[in-house]
Amino acid sequence: DTFEKNDTPPANVVEENLDTTDVFARDFFARYLEVKRESPEGISPSDRDALIEATLKNQKVATSYDLSSASDVTVSTHESKENILAYGRAMGEIIIKNSPQPPENELDILEYALTLDDETGEKELRKLTAKAEGYRNMARESIALSVPQSAAALHRAVVNSYEKMAVNIAGMGQMYHNPLMALQHFNEYYKNLFELADAFRNVKRFFSGRNISFSEADSGYVFVESGI
Repeated sequence: DTFEKNDTPPANVVEENLDTTDVFARDFFARYLEVKRESPEGISPSDRDALIEATLKNQKVATSYDLSSASDVTVSTHESKENILAYGRAMGEIIIKNSPQPPENELDILEYALTLDDETGEKELRKLTAKAEGYRNMARESIALSVPQSAAALHRAVVNSYEKMAVNIAGMGQMYHNPLMALQHFNEYYKNLFELADAFRNVKRFFSGRNISFSEADSGYVFVESGI
């Protein structure tokens, strides 16, 4: 796919109080999501990364994540099937409890917000605040659980992925106030989304390797089979 240069920003983008880089970042968001929506193949990951890296060149600031260490995980030496089942169910209940309803994809929220005027779009982006808070609560509640020792490493990977998603989604929600920062979080969001997916693949392997499964009516199913 190609990304055509367009010197005219979308009509809904108000440029008052935005510096040149922020105007470009806002324009980038609008045009990127428009191409993504209209192209059957979308923008390739490599093209997307190149575009974002070019925009953020010499503009990056460090992103702060409150990540958990191995010592933060409360480990249980009980490795019975019942304890592992209980762990899966507890994690599923945390996901269910903290998932905003009705479910909406973060990028769909962002894309729709960019079609609105600034005031209405900013209100739409408040949904991202709820999504970010949901991930943050999942991280906080998950790290408080007692975890089978054999699941400690994958558990920490899930918790830290939750934390990264919370920070990135909250940062994307600042598009109207700090578009450049939002664009940086947008870039990191994609990378961390893959990390989260990988963490859930390891969760599924962990349970399937022990011949443990959950029915769709069981809270553990959300954690093991469908993830977030």
